[in-house]
Amino acid sequence: MFSLEFIQGLRAGQYKNCRYPNLLEIHPYFPTSYFANVTDELMLAVFRGEEELTAGELQKIAHYNRIPLSVLVCPTLIALSRGRYRHRRMMEKLEAKLYEIWELQKRGSREADDYMLRYANRGRGDYVNMSLAFGRGEPVTYGHYLGVKHRMEDTILFAEGDLREKPRGVSN
Repeated sequence: MFSLEFIQGLRAGQYKNCRYPNLLEIHPYFPTSYFANVTDELMLAVFRGEEELTAGELQKIAHYNRIPLSVLVCPTLIALSRGRYRHRRMMEKLEAKLYEIWELQKRGSREADDYMLRYANRGRGDYVNMSLAFGRGEPVTYGHYLGVKHRMEDTILFAEGDLREKPRGVSN
């Protein structure tokens, strides 16, 4: 999903010719190769602009990751705008999810604690950095937003599972 080769290619600027810039943005957060049923090597070639995905492969990525197909095939990078009410509301909903994770952490969830340590700390935090950039009017890509939202929703799901009562069983 998020290989060393991908990171090296990104840093080296190898993906400038990518036909799917929004797919490139969501790749670190979603299992794109897996759902498209293609190899990681083919996906890297797609990112370099050497190959294209079929319509069926793009459809599978969109369907299984619940991302609009139009976002994946858009030839320009989609960004959130601080000037749009809808985008401000989307960011507010993410902030509410962060507080929900924080409450789960206070109730003793290890999943929530792990999220807060890895992704919510200032300086290293995915959400915090994105929120600060959005607040300053800097570009925040829709793919980054979707990835952070996905990570937060998964954390809430697993954290709630952490706190559920243990099932009743047979005692020895």
